[in-house]
Amino acid sequence: MNRSKLLFWLFLVLGASTASAVPFSYVYRFDPISYFRDDDRYLVRQDYQFHAIAGQIRTTTFDGLIVGSSLSGNLNPRIFEDGFHLREVRNASAFGAGLSDRIAVAQLAIRKQPSLRTIFFEIKPMNIEGACRYRSSRFPTYLFDKNPLNDVLYFVSADMIFISKVKRAGIGDFFTSNPDQAARWLEAHAAHVAGAPARMNSLIAKVRNEGPSHRPIDIDKKPMSDEARRQLDCGAEALFQLVAGNPTIRFVFFEPPEHISLVWRRYAGAAGSDSPAVKLAFLRRMRALPNFEYHDFGDRLADMSAKCGAFVDETHFLPAVGDEMQRDIVAGTARETEQSYPTRFRAMLETLDLPELCEVEH
Repeated sequence: MNRSKLLFWLFLVLGASTASAVPFSYVYRFDPISYFRDDDRYLVRQDYQFHAIAGQIRTTTFDGLIVGSSLSGNLNPRIFEDGFHLREVRNASAFGAGLSDRIAVAQLAIRKQPSLRTIFFEIKPMNIEGACRYRSSRFPTYLFDKNPLNDVLYFVSADMIFISKVKRAGIGDFFTSNPDQAARWLEAHAAHVAGAPARMNSLIAKVRNEGPSHRPIDIDKKPMSDEARRQLDCGAEALFQLVAGNPTIRFVFFEPPEHISLVWRRYAGAAGSDSPAVKLAFLRRMRALPNFEYHDFGDRLADMSAKCGAFVDETHFLPAVGDEMQRDIVAGTARETEQSYPTRFRAMLETLDLPELCEVEH
């Protein structure tokens, strides 16, 4: 190599090193998601929920973890701490988290938290069907996988440089001292909550106008679509490997409740669903695992499904409903098995009916 080419490559390497040293030192100094050290300031912006989760898992200590989507964002870790005799439960739920995202979160916690005893895992049949095809566009894979270059990627990430600047500036709505605050959605959507009664009345009126269409009688005989079966095979296998590969950890799967208008439309109205067959197949796949349990609120027509003011849309419920669900999980009153589910599902169909409209204050 002649001297001019040697100098060119030398200056190129030195220039790259100098350029990378600036963001490296900046991100290391402010460590915006507590990737290396916990400083009791936790990122709470919705766009960076997965980033915040990755940091908390690395630098805080806990023996219980809630893994889910926005449906689990307002769950109360203290109820699980008391009911399952855990020292500290953290909520690692994120808006729009798909099944692949949740599995990655659980896997990181298992690798980084040797004292982890219990994982509370939000699940729905539709999630099991979608494991092979869905991952949140906001999911920062480099913070969760096993790539040895992840530390380098953290230091030079444009997101991390930006959040470091925000942390340095002390912008209040980006950070909090409450580690569970990052998962919560209620406070951020106050207007959505305020309009809930009228919105739920509209949903009930809509499905009532559609009228009844079908009532699946025997979920064992209802055929599952080829697409649902293919996705089920992938999703159920991924969850089976997660649970079977970690026999010392208790996996408490729970299916959150849904507003009765959605339950009606799925099972008696115009929508139709593969969900019962998918759920039964999943329970059969997991039945041999002693550290697996499934608590089903999705098809249960308890007061929480039809109560006025309990839901803000078809799937999101207020904290009081979440507290009730958590207490039932502790008590085991909604625990479902391959044997119990078909009988209980048929009994639910016999009583499935739409409620009267709620009164709306004007």
